[in-house]
Amino acid sequence: MDYGVITRLGFRLRSYFTGGFAAGYVNGMLAAWAGALALMLFADWVLPFVYNIGFPGFQASVLVWLFLGGLVSLDGITRREALSEDDCAT
Repeated sequence: MDYGVITRLGFRLRSYFTGGFAAGYVNGMLAAWAGALALMLFADWVLPFVYNIGFPGFQASVLVWLFLGGLVSLDGITRREALSEDDCAT
């Protein structure tokens, strides 16, 4: 996965969600993504793997990747809403 894709997705969702839980989630995941990238550079690993960072680091990094999947889910919600609005308009 391209790291720029997650960044672009996060910023696009940030402009779409301006308030409420979803906006806080998107902003929090953008911050977590920036922190995870910095940590990955310092720890010399990109994808979570037990041999690279050990079991405690693996467990923590898997959570970050799972929560980043929430951004993809929010993107699907926005696309579904856009499709349903287009169907109602016609």
